[in-house]
Amino acid sequence: MGSANDPEYFVPTKADRLVYPELQFVASAIAVLREYGFDGIDFDWEFPGQGAPPEEDRKNFDVFLKEVRESFKNESDATHRNELLLSVAVAATAELIQQGYDATAISRYADFINLMTYDYHMYKPYLPFTGHNSPLFKRKVEEGIFSTLHVAWSAEYWVELGADRSKLVVGLPLYGRTYTLLRPESHGFDAPATGIGPCDGSVPYPWVCEFLNDGATSVFDDESQVPYAYKNLTWVGYDNVASIRSKVVWVVARGFGGVMTFALNDDDAENVCGHGHFPIHAMIRNMLSS
Repeated sequence: MGSANDPEYFVPTKADRLVYPELQFVASAIAVLREYGFDGIDFDWEFPGQGAPPEEDRKNFDVFLKEVRESFKNESDATHRNELLLSVAVAATAELIQQGYDATAISRYADFINLMTYDYHMYKPYLPFTGHNSPLFKRKVEEGIFSTLHVAWSAEYWVELGADRSKLVVGLPLYGRTYTLLRPESHGFDAPATGIGPCDGSVPYPWVCEFLNDGATSVFDDESQVPYAYKNLTWVGYDNVASIRSKVVWVVARGFGGVMTFALNDDDAENVCGHGHFPIHAMIRNMLSS
């Protein structure tokens, strides 16, 4: 539940306990989850601290999660059914993390913490240059805030702030971010750009395969462990089988709870890329099950 739209309507708690409308919401959520056989619920508030004073949003979110957790436990005790799962989707950049979350409290109440480790770079008029959607590691040339815009930094920062490593689920995007280059001969990272590229700046994995089949050049960056591709004035930073494999290997090696993808429908459902149906999800499943 939740999204980036109308955040002012999400978690309107104003006290140390939930008031009637919120309690009614939790009760109805439990009823719906049980009726349709769901395992639990994920709350995606984008983002605490943006629509109200940060300290107020942090407290309200903690109270909300505490009440949901207690309600799930009470329902399980009363019905003798498995306790419903509670997960939250959280931000990956320093400012949003610092403003919006109490990592220790979230770890106390949530079963899983889904890190939205993507959208690190996209075209903005005040940042008119290319960058990857979801680099695993930083590049040596990146300094200051730019040195934090990668998966490894975000995940470890949550741990540093008190999150339970085993509950952290690292997000893997199956879409790429497109740009329109200023000049075709300048096509690496940090290349000047004049705007977003095709498809309003966001493309699924099969689109990238078609772009490559149409003559685009693909480059895999060894430092950040992610690829990008370019042709004429179109540039896209994306993830493929190789980059997702690197991320899964890193997540397992660092002892995190797992991975999640955004989103299933961005994978190659129709075998456009020639690697079978849903090749990235199939690879992830095989890697984690082995």
